Amino acid sequence: MYGIVSIGVTFGHADPLTRRALALDPASAARVRAALTGRPGLESVLVATCHRTEVVFAGPGLTPATAITEFHTALQPAQVVEPPKVVEPPKVVELVETTGTIATCLQATPRVFAGTDAVRHLFDVACGLDSALLGDAEILGQLRAAWHAAEAAGTGGPVLRRVFRDAFAVGRRARATTDIGVGGAGIGSAVAAVVADRDGPALLVGAGRAATTIGRRLAKAGRHVAVANRTLARAHHLAAELGGRAVHLDDLDAELAVAAVVVTAVGAPTPVLGAERLGAIRRRHPGWQPLIVDAGSPPDVEPVDGFDIVGLDTLARRATDRDARRQQAVAAVAALVADAVDRCLVVPEPVRLPVGVL
Repeated sequence: MYGIVSIGVTFGHADPLTRRALALDPASAARVRAALTGRPGLESVLVATCHRTEVVFAGPGLTPATAITEFHTALQPAQVVEPPKVVEPPKVVELVETTGTIATCLQATPRVFAGTDAVRHLFDVACGLDSALLGDAEILGQLRAAWHAAEAAGTGGPVLRRVFRDAFAVGRRARATTDIGVGGAGIGSAVAAVVADRDGPALLVGAGRAATTIGRRLAKAGRHVAVANRTLARAHHLAAELGGRAVHLDDLDAELAVAAVVVTAVGAPTPVLGAERLGAIRRRHPGWQPLIVDAGSPPDVEPVDGFDIVGLDTLARRATDRDARRQQAVAAVAALVADAVDRCLVVPEPVRLPVGVL
């Protein structure tokens, strides 16, 4: 019988330091997938988004202990983190400062689901029940991208193909038959709602998937958006779509000083807006009172007194309070998930190769 195990960290479960240590950019995610190849009989799918770093494993006789070992081995070379400036919780800080590796950070707060629980967890994720924003509209596409990346890397297989196929199906069914996704649940709509009452120029820091979603919502609401990004070409591309303008990072401080709304959606290994930088800009411009929305996970903005900073946890709470219909749909979605799990758990038998075939 095949074992199925899911292990990783997600927003709302792991502390910011652990999430920062585990943040995977596309290059790091590719290295993790490469490290997971060449495991005979072991299937794996890496799900690396702004809010989660998880791997779903499947294999004959797979145990949680084996999956944890594979997880740590694959992620250890992916990235080395700088010692964090934030000093809590102490246990995680000590781990990071001692070795600076992802694997040691994982010892603090990973979540492990095995067997039926692993399948149920994946289905919950697909339906938006385990997201920073309830009913997240983006997660189903992110799961599809994760599956396609696993297939391209050669780490997918027949068991996880069926499990992910069923996850996609129940995710679509939940959105089609319940109110879990009413109003286009997602980070873009949540940010747009928070900044709706603040007039003035907006600066968007980042040009990735989350930033693009946010920028489109802001532009749809009629707001002019300047886009700053490490790669200027990507900033130009997104700014052109939004009808805004691109900003070179060398000019970021000047742009910050005139922005009434600042939205960050980077999720970088280190904060892009540090307390020292923000304080220096305010000293040069004493009347500067921006609304800063930090949509990064891990956070993009260091906490600093005297600034109006809305973090991802606050965004999620406000979105939940605003969209009571999604909360009312949770029970119906949970019933769909339970039914889908019951039907999915007839796991295919392992492929038996003819004698003599390697």
